[in-house]
Amino acid sequence: MPACHSDFERRVAAALDKHPDVDAWARNFRLDWTVPYEIDGVWHRYVPDFAVRLFGGNRSEDAVHLMLECKGRPDEVSEAKHGYVEDWWIPAVANSPETPPGLRRWTFAELTDLDGPELELDHAIDDARRLVASPAAGGGALALVAR
Repeated sequence: MPACHSDFERRVAAALDKHPDVDAWARNFRLDWTVPYEIDGVWHRYVPDFAVRLFGGNRSEDAVHLMLECKGRPDEVSEAKHGYVEDWWIPAVANSPETPPGLRRWTFAELTDLDGPELELDHAIDDARRLVASPAAGGGALALVAR
């Protein structure tokens, strides 16, 4: 089991291990993966809880990556973080010529149900699947917040 900060995160990790659409996942612990965000003119760094690879199988170009946050109680700070993920980070990664094609498709979900993260995870993955299938997605950036 990975280093987790809570029982909630441990339950999410166990659900990721069991989910048939999850190809791989990592707990963002000491990986130095952060997303900058700004509140009231002050810059901060958001540390997402998990990075999850979905649907790719053996073809990394087909994968969708899910930035996953475990948050028992959303607040104004979490809203600011997620706004930057959706409005800035996902489009920047999707459109950067330096990003390998297999790492350009991302979506975001925040899990808040301490008693049932498995169901929320299922919904987030189903939403990611629908976005991938949507002609509007065009194989590029995917921005979705599951709440």
